[in-house]
Amino acid sequence: MKKIIISGLVLTLCVVTSCERELDQFSNTNTFVDEAFKTPTDYRFALDGIYDAMKSAGYFSGGDAGNQNIMADLTSDNLIQNPLGRLTNTRAWLLEFGSDDGQTIGLYSAAYFAISRANFVLENLNKGILSPTETLQVEAEARALRGIIHFDIARAYCKIPTQSADANNSLGIAYMETTSNNPVTRNLTVAQVYDKIITDLEYAKANIPAGNNTAAPFTKGRLNKAAVIGLLSRVYLFKGDHVKALAAAEESIGLSPSVGAIDKFPKVWNSTEQDGTLFEILNSDAERVTTGVSYNQIVSGFIRSEFVVYENFYSQYKATDVRKNTYFQVSPYSGQSYINVIKYNTRGSLPNVVNYKYLRTAEVYLNGAEAAFNSNPVKSLELLNKLRQSRYSDYTALNLTGIALWDEIQKERRLELMGEADRWYTLKRLGLSLTRPSQGASSSGSGSAAPTLTLASASTKWQWPIPIGAININPGIQQNPGY
Repeated sequence: MKKIIISGLVLTLCVVTSCERELDQFSNTNTFVDEAFKTPTDYRFALDGIYDAMKSAGYFSGGDAGNQNIMADLTSDNLIQNPLGRLTNTRAWLLEFGSDDGQTIGLYSAAYFAISRANFVLENLNKGILSPTETLQVEAEARALRGIIHFDIARAYCKIPTQSADANNSLGIAYMETTSNNPVTRNLTVAQVYDKIITDLEYAKANIPAGNNTAAPFTKGRLNKAAVIGLLSRVYLFKGDHVKALAAAEESIGLSPSVGAIDKFPKVWNSTEQDGTLFEILNSDAERVTTGVSYNQIVSGFIRSEFVVYENFYSQYKATDVRKNTYFQVSPYSGQSYINVIKYNTRGSLPNVVNYKYLRTAEVYLNGAEAAFNSNPVKSLELLNKLRQSRYSDYTALNLTGIALWDEIQKERRLELMGEADRWYTLKRLGLSLTRPSQGASSSGSGSAAPTLTLASASTKWQWPIPIGAININPGIQQNPGY
């Protein structure tokens, strides 16, 4: 059995065990190298194994292991810890990041594990089993996944190119393009890491099918062309290349323009409605990955939340905003009223077992609006209004310019992408400081405020610590400053 050591993670490649899940997705682990890839179907199993790895603890599952659907909100100014919850993720909420606490370091190992699966596929494309067309498509999907997973690591553990003047030349991450046991180092700058991410995504854009091998326009749970191009709009925005970010946003929107009709939008979160979803991580009842447990649980019919929404943030949602009642529920627990996040509570089956919305078209509109702000404010406003039209029952078009338009773009981004791994990274990439309100956890804002209310934009804590276990195995992996 082949073992691979990658950035502090020991991987064991095991025999495939597949179980059918939603829309013929398969769950699998990697295989004995000599036994893998006997038929084209084996490549599908292996690709699906990459998606499955993104549901591991530290990525999109787990309560106290840094679940990425909540980390960007609890570390920022959207959420406050509920003193009546289980007190999970406390150190991350207090901004007491450590190289051994499992909260800010959980993503690191989980993501490199998924990357190793992508590289395992890529290293086995030359077996003569796939046709040339099939080979291009498999390579495109694996490289797209490798690119976006590296992006998830880079934005958490490195500076973001637009964060500061020195960011591009600062310490990057190890960009893994092999399953080799060779020593791993952080020998790339941030700019070089982003170039590699973009190279993988641009290759995928050129070669991945629009519908990814199905008759339907888009395949649930798998990347397709619109999603890859939409993800490029995200990466180019983080890189600061607004020309390419806008071009990617418009191209993705051209392939998939709906942001989710206002009457269908609640169903995106409480059922399997797909309107406006470009790419999601599937999660079947059989798998029972509790994506939403990091937010709350149901106890005796009541919502017991780990983290709740600040009153001053909640009040920014108008009563006519469909997101207000879709995302949140104000309800009592143990005699106190809280603003609970219900996006991940259920899709009508098991509590907290839901698909994770990795990319929605709404974000692509927001990426484009921000990217167009300086060069084409008319286009920027057009994209913003297109999103707003499907969110407010009393919608009227805005006619804004200058700082008022910028502020509205950032406000809508915060309102739309709450709970979708965005807020911390938006503050970070814009080079902003963190300021939490002096409010408590109750729905009225009463109660004790968070002990840590501010974080300066120059703080080293914006870059999370590299796990000490990764450094112990590969001493060439340099720890981030401040840890």
